[in-house]
Amino acid sequence: MSWIGESLEFLVIGGQNKKLTLYSYEGCQIGPLTEENSWILSCKQHPKEKKIALACQDGTIRTIQYSIPVVHSLYRDRYAFRESISDVVIQHLLTEQKARIKCRDVVKKIAVFKNRLAIQLSDRVLVYDSAVDDALDMHYRIQHKLLKNFECQLLVVTAHHIVLCQECRGQKEREWVLDSPVRYIRQLGGPPTRESLIVGMESGQTVKITLNSVFPVPLIRVGCAVKCLDLSCNRDKLAVIDESNTLSVHSLRTKEILFREPEAASVAWNQINNEILCYSGPDNLNVKAGDFPSHQQAVDSNEEGRTGDDPFSPDAIPLEPEVMIDFLL
Repeated sequence: MSWIGESLEFLVIGGQNKKLTLYSYEGCQIGPLTEENSWILSCKQHPKEKKIALACQDGTIRTIQYSIPVVHSLYRDRYAFRESISDVVIQHLLTEQKARIKCRDVVKKIAVFKNRLAIQLSDRVLVYDSAVDDALDMHYRIQHKLLKNFECQLLVVTAHHIVLCQECRGQKEREWVLDSPVRYIRQLGGPPTRESLIVGMESGQTVKITLNSVFPVPLIRVGCAVKCLDLSCNRDKLAVIDESNTLSVHSLRTKEILFREPEAASVAWNQINNEILCYSGPDNLNVKAGDFPSHQQAVDSNEEGRTGDDPFSPDAIPLEPEVMIDFLL
């Protein structure tokens, strides 16, 4: 038995079942890290790396590498992220107020939309609301419990719906079957029950989905899988980052490419000015206005939202490079 993690917030236990199992600091079982051929007698964390050394009854001594994937969501000035596997922290990015929800279960997915927060646990989905008439309210109260285990790649919450993104068919209220696995999805908002989403797929195709319509609307296609995308506030320009980290800005009216930039990590349009685009690169943030050259500023994290003059970057927790970020803006 050994405590691991940067703040020793996780516990690993090995024994007669030949498995090394990971637990949260509250005793919530997360799952097995490895299974050996004999009893595990001892384990210890590497002092500097995310590795665990273990010793078995048959004389085997080896190390395994572990990683805790990032689970988080951003909508305008509200950012929610998973902490210590079983907690959800919601942060107001303008006031820096924080609220913590202790779920006492493994938090699998998080989605934020306006005053609504959805949390997917191992066997249920919890939906929380804060005060609708107070833009600064951070008191979240549970409104709905969906007692079902949903298997999905992405989770989106809207005013009256939960949207699940799956690679297999399922019987739901409404279903959109696409020709390729979904790699990225962004919430556009809209009237209740008629909100819109834009979806980027592994094939490079992008589509717009409206919740009250069964027909996805094709937008543009890029050469490889989509990593990130956003639609301008006038809904006439689409910015896409593909798997080669190339940013391309497309006019949805003429279908021409307006701008292209290599080595981009994330992108977000200004929600007030249709001509202002922000995108991040290697340790820098770029702001482009219309046809003017981009203005560059050194930063340490990814730009994922912008309202007026305020850029938002989810740097509350370290991001692993292999983790696909699925922000819901």
